[in-house]
Amino acid sequence: MGETTRVSDRAVTPPGVWPDAWAAAAAHAADRSCAGRLALTFVRSGRRTVAAKVYSEGVLKASPPLYLADDGAATCYLIHLGGGGVAGDMYHTRLELQAGARAVLTPQSATKVFRSQRAPVVQTTHVHLAAESSLDLWAEPVIAYEGARYRQVTEVDMDPRATLLWTDIFTPGWAPDGRPYAYDEIRAKLVVRMAGELVLYDHVRLGPPPEPALASPWPHGIGQLEGYSHYGSMLVIDPYMDETFRDRLWEALAPYAAHVRVGLAALRVPGFALRVLAPSTPAIAAVFQVARALVYEAVFGSPPAPLRKL
Repeated sequence: MGETTRVSDRAVTPPGVWPDAWAAAAAHAADRSCAGRLALTFVRSGRRTVAAKVYSEGVLKASPPLYLADDGAATCYLIHLGGGGVAGDMYHTRLELQAGARAVLTPQSATKVFRSQRAPVVQTTHVHLAAESSLDLWAEPVIAYEGARYRQVTEVDMDPRATLLWTDIFTPGWAPDGRPYAYDEIRAKLVVRMAGELVLYDHVRLGPPPEPALASPWPHGIGQLEGYSHYGSMLVIDPYMDETFRDRLWEALAPYAAHVRVGLAALRVPGFALRVLAPSTPAIAAVFQVARALVYEAVFGSPPAPLRKL
């Protein structure tokens, strides 16, 4: 039976320097070992948000903006033209939202990571959010197959008046011998700076259990997967995300305690980190959908538009 756990505030340390997104994108263009690059800049134009700059190379692409509701938010599907990442593949993404822009970004499908013994598959993402801008990154799962090694580094620099909603889901893939936990390692680092000050440093490492499990093939114990196979993380930062909102969210998630394990943590700034351990991707998505709907109601006064994926 699953459980819910409320987690206290956590402290973080010193500020860093945010590089210019487009200068860095140009520097990456000289790195011919990169399998894919994508850089998007969104600006407010009248009532709508438009993609003012789009740069793509290799297997990473983005759809033209779609407008799924009358709120003017631009919805783009992130597309990986390859079958999945293999040893040594590197992918770079840069996102910039100028003042007042609203964007919803979501992968077209799951990200697959295959055997990577020579070198890990690496995804780096740099995000800049100006005042009154809003970015909703709605994840599809990263599926790590037998022998996979995956590194994900996300750096966000945001204005205190901006809104960020960021999700990640990591799941195991199929192995020829039927082992349910065959990938080598997943590492995900998320760094958020607000007006140049570090407000969040989050580093997650998932790997095989240190010793054979007894009752379950999944790692048990503190700091491990506690018998579950799938991991999800949602980060939300916005001025409306205060203690009253977090209490309301906690109550809304209570019915899911019988099926998943949920943790909710306050941040140094208005916002929260939501963690989910579950037996499947749909179980994590169900929890995230509840949280996302409440965030949209509090911040935008309307529900999120359906993403219309096939």
